[in-house]
Amino acid sequence: MLTPSALHLLEVEPVGFHGDQLRVIAPFETWAREGLKLEVVRKMMTERLIFTLPGGRRMELDGMFVGRCKERLYQPLIDELRA
Repeated sequence: MLTPSALHLLEVEPVGFHGDQLRVIAPFETWAREGLKLEVVRKMMTERLIFTLPGGRRMELDGMFVGRCKERLYQPLIDELRA
C-alpha cells in the first residue's frame, strides 16, 4: 500500500477460485518514500521489483503476471514511484 509518505508492504494470500482477489494477512515492512528508488527488471513471466532504500539496503520482489495481479497491484505502484 502506497501513501504520500511511505510504502507499506503487506503479506497477502489469494482468495477465491481464480485468485484475483487478495486478503491481507499481516503487515510486513514499512519504508519511507523519501529517497526510495525502484528498478524494474522484466523476466519471462515475472517482473522483479528492486527497491533501494536510503543507506543502500536493497529488497527484491517478484511480481507475477497472473490474472489481473499486475494491473491491480504492481503497475500502479510502479507508475507512482517512477513519477
